[in-house]
Amino acid sequence: MPMVSNISLINEPTKVTIIAQKEIADRLLEKQEWKHCLTNHITLAGHGAVEYKIKGNIIVISREGSQDLHSPSRTQYGANMIAAKRLGAKAVIGFSAVGSMREYISLDSLVIPDDLADCTGRDDNLFGDGFIVHLNPNPPYSPDLRKILLDAATGDEFSGRMVNAGTYVAIPGDRFATHAESRQLTEKGHVIGMAAPEATLAIELGIHYAHVAYVVNANSHCTHEGTLQMLRTNSGLICVYLLRAAEAAAKTEFKPLEQLRGNIEVGDLSKLRNRTLYETARELCKTYGIQLPEETPSKATDEKHGHAPPQPE
Repeated sequence: MPMVSNISLINEPTKVTIIAQKEIADRLLEKQEWKHCLTNHITLAGHGAVEYKIKGNIIVISREGSQDLHSPSRTQYGANMIAAKRLGAKAVIGFSAVGSMREYISLDSLVIPDDLADCTGRDDNLFGDGFIVHLNPNPPYSPDLRKILLDAATGDEFSGRMVNAGTYVAIPGDRFATHAESRQLTEKGHVIGMAAPEATLAIELGIHYAHVAYVVNANSHCTHEGTLQMLRTNSGLICVYLLRAAEAAAKTEFKPLEQLRGNIEVGDLSKLRNRTLYETARELCKTYGIQLPEETPSKATDEKHGHAPPQPE
């Protein structure tokens, strides 16, 4: 069945962020220097400083960091997405290496999933007190951005290896799944990886998000070194594809997300201690026609100078 989309082109480019593993992020926008975005989203997972590169309307974030590395189970998913929002992104393309849980999904395939089974157990509530998002993550991935990702493969070496749809099963990492776990997880989806929290975090912030899952192993037969070797061998093609998709997304006008409509509960916004989250909450209220309550003066901290207390992520 053809994918339904209301994509429209715009004259003013949209800012687009690519969040990828270090091996790919380092190769994207190679001539640009890494910078730090201080999100003030300090959690048990990290200090909230996010490494990024930018050129024009394309932003690249190294998911686990480029110089300051975080393991998958300690990756700052929330801080990464807040950084993308603060830098102006309207759309985020996620990229990760995954294992295949279906025989027809072969090595070296690119899967553009349309559903998500998050088995990480991570808290994906960014806002906390003062502003609550009861998001309905259906669909978890933006149909408009998924279509762009699929169209971007036309004519290149990945065109015959694209898999349209499938469920991304997320595990917390850092270890791979056991055989028994793999058998259970196979019932849940088609590919398995460690980057799923990004999808729902993006929706909370009103950002369109879609994911590119690059198959590097058959799930139970995997090593970290084998993953790195696959990424290094094909990094050139992957980067060309991701930048082509990002450039197409930058020419697209993305509509407000329906997953948030009717699912926002507003309290005292002054309780939001993070400046980007505070401003995003006000923006979402305006977008979805929600009347802002009377507020006490905001205590949201300036990310450049302040520090917020740690919060679970």
